[in-house]
Amino acid sequence: HPHNLLQIMLVYLCLILFPAAALASCSYETARLVYDAVDKNKDLSATRTESYELVD
Repeated sequence: HPHNLLQIMLVYLCLILFPAAALASCSYETARLVYDAVDKNKDLSATRTESYELVD
């Protein structure tokens, strides 16, 4: 029955797509957190160099 095959394909598609979507959003969140952390570190190092220049 082609109809049954279609249903099975849809189920497999869902099983593949949902974890993939979850993984993608998870990695996106992680990437954003890392980017924020790097951005903050850049700011910190920038303020540090500025303060060193002020000490000079």
